[in-house]
Amino acid sequence: MTVFLDACAIIHRVEAVAPFHLRFDELLRDIAGAGEPSLAVSRLSLPECRTKPLREGDAGRLACYDRFFDSAGLTIVELSPKVIDLATQIRAHFMLRTPDAIQAASCLVMGRDTQFLTTDAAFAKVAGLRLRLIDTGQSG
Repeated sequence: MTVFLDACAIIHRVEAVAPFHLRFDELLRDIAGAGEPSLAVSRLSLPECRTKPLREGDAGRLACYDRFFDSAGLTIVELSPKVIDLATQIRAHFMLRTPDAIQAASCLVMGRDTQFLTTDAAFAKVAGLRLRLIDTGQSG
């Protein structure tokens, strides 16, 4: 089983935002069952996640992201013409912002068995995306 993480899921997980990271871990265990899921991210997530710690000069947090993105077994989906074409279709038909459309397209090119983990319910409108919403415990 492959689990695709969008940028908000990566940020909350890497920064161990409580209680989010506990819900994240529970959901991964639920998806994987007895096994360990393969994780995947879009190349777009690197600048989305690394920009704020870089801007703030937070070398420790930046190192945490770099370790995550360098993790053995992590698949990074490149921004290929196929991803960009699909993102354009998603943006046109489902009215997502460009970065979100790229995230969705990156997951969809991985195949039907890939599940998409996010905290953003706006992805629910994307046809074919196997969405798994992570409850952050926040309302509104």
